Amino acid sequence: METSADFLLFNYPVAIVTYTPQVLWYGVGIVIFLIISASIYAAAIAYSNISIKQIEELKKSSNTKSNQILELLEKPQLLRIHIMISNLLSQTAIVAFLFIILQHIFHFPYKPFIGLALEIVFVTCVLLIFSKTIPGYIARNYSIKTAFALTPLILLITKLMSPFNSIFLK
Repeated sequence: METSADFLLFNYPVAIVTYTPQVLWYGVGIVIFLIISASIYAAAIAYSNISIKQIEELKKSSNTKSNQILELLEKPQLLRIHIMISNLLSQTAIVAFLFIILQHIFHFPYKPFIGLALEIVFVTCVLLIFSKTIPGYIARNYSIKTAFALTPLILLITKLMSPFNSIFLK
């Protein structure tokens, strides 16, 4: 592992490891999974914030997406399970990729515990801000618009997980 620069953190040397093309691909993976996770979380908030009045308006509409939203809302337990599992999978991928990137960039040769603690704090902040806080705020304020926009993604997730429905609902 070649180092390009060193600095002190908490009086311990930290090596900055040289860039590799893998870091770029892991970064692309992180961005993709952050978008997926944020979308799934926003959809969960949007679907749970649809009011009875809005449901009545959706029933009056002859729009295809309105019917799809109503169909998803008919089975709320299954919808929650699919959203929970897909969000967990996407966030697991984010955590794995972030840890790999941070291991490629920073190396704590004398105190690996400090490196691990900083990685955990960084990963937690990234997940909270970009896959929970921001999408949740948007979905709470624009629940119907968010539900309409994210219905294709939720339908795709529902179709991908439908073979496992019998396991989930026992």
